Amino acid sequence: MEIVVTGRHMQVSDRFRAHLDEKLAKIPQLAPRVQRVDVVVSHEPNKRQAKACERVEITCHVKGPIVRSEACLDDKYAALDVALDKLMERLRRAQDRKRVH
Repeated sequence: MEIVVTGRHMQVSDRFRAHLDEKLAKIPQLAPRVQRVDVVVSHEPNKRQAKACERVEITCHVKGPIVRSEACLDDKYAALDVALDKLMERLRRAQDRKRVH
């Protein structure tokens, strides 16, 4: 599984990349055919949107439909956790759909 991390309007630290690798290691349990995972971390410089200034987008390129999730919070680690929870739920539902059909 290939993990591509991109930062928009910010630098992605090595600590965050290590945390990301640790969290994304759970994905092959639900989707063993994952080819690539794209993670985009962006920062909104607008002061009026301080509550949602850090955005994390996770896209899984799986054989079949592409599964995507995103979250906006004031902390990038918290946004990563929320986006990962959404992604795991969507992967679980997609796997259940395949099993039923």
